[in-house]
Amino acid sequence: MLDQSYSGHVQQGKGPDAHLSARAYTILAIVFGLIGLTASAVTAQFFIVGLLKLEADEMARDALIAAGVLMIAAEVLAFGIASLLPRSQLASLRRQLIGFGLALLAFEGVTIYVTQVALAQTASAEAQAVATRIEGLRSSIVGQRKSVAALRENAERQGASQHSWVRANGAKSLKEAIAIEAGIVVQANELANLEGVQRPTLASIIGQDGLVAYSVARALLISTVGIMMCAASGALLRAKRSVVAAPKPSRTELQALQANEVPAAPAKPAALFYGNARYANALMAPIAVSIAAMPASSISLPGLGVAEAAASTTIEAKTLHSTNAKSRVQRSSASMQDSGVGAEDGTRFLRVREAILAGQIKPSLRSIWVAARASQRVASRYLAVMEAAGEIKRESRGYVLV
Repeated sequence: MLDQSYSGHVQQGKGPDAHLSARAYTILAIVFGLIGLTASAVTAQFFIVGLLKLEADEMARDALIAAGVLMIAAEVLAFGIASLLPRSQLASLRRQLIGFGLALLAFEGVTIYVTQVALAQTASAEAQAVATRIEGLRSSIVGQRKSVAALRENAERQGASQHSWVRANGAKSLKEAIAIEAGIVVQANELANLEGVQRPTLASIIGQDGLVAYSVARALLISTVGIMMCAASGALLRAKRSVVAAPKPSRTELQALQANEVPAAPAKPAALFYGNARYANALMAPIAVSIAAMPASSISLPGLGVAEAAASTTIEAKTLHSTNAKSRVQRSSASMQDSGVGAEDGTRFLRVREAILAGQIKPSLRSIWVAARASQRVASRYLAVMEAAGEIKRESRGYVLV
């Protein structure tokens, strides 16, 4: 009944702060949620890579990987559900979830720092080992080349000797030089491979401390992206609940609404009776009774005889009596409308609603009773309809305007 007389049942925002459609909120929530889950998966991959390089025991490594993934999933769910829950009804639970998520984020930051320090030290040790091997190969190749040159020179001198045994020693020196040259070729190939694998690293550019700081900031940023995206997804789903869809009425519904429209009240002639018709009836009833009880001879009208004056007085008394009867019927109809009975219910509700939206009446049972003399049952129904329309919302201390 109230829905028929309540023209503002569906409220759509206007201007730059207008609500999006429910489908738009759903699509945005899905996109943000996918981005957050992807970022969380990347964060979990950081944990897995670190444990694979640092933990030697396979069973302990699997358990630590499962614990890290579970911690990241709990962290993301804590922030996502906290943003999805209603603020007023579940404020305590929201605070607990946010505190739990922040504690997990702090522990995650410490774990990431320790892991990155260990990885940086491991990478530095590996780079140092490669550099040492390259330097050793270079020194070995240089020394062996000097030995080969000395052996060849000795073999040439001994080969020019007249004694056979001296020439035999020269031949041995030449064979040794050839064998050393073959080893030099192998070491040169290894040196070329090691030098070809070398690439510029962050440790060589910003140093080991800078590498640790950069790695920790990167991991925390990715983790924060996952948290914020999942929290934004939950907030969008919560905003979707406050959107009231505005279905386009059919032609039949429009005709039914037009047929049930309340006709406009006629303009009231005197400002004295503008507030309520019952005061006019209460004032006019004694006048009508006194006129009816007055003898006809005591009424003198200019230009009329006694008979005409009596007839006029009788007509006026009958007119006032019929007017008084109509007023009683109108008062009865008005009181039926105000009490929530009849097909035209909602006349007073529209006045109460406009006063609440204008800030003249507080959205409470007592204020509505003081302003419009509505019973608790009727006022509760008014507030429920306005809450369903999204114009007011319930908080811990009562209703407030949205």
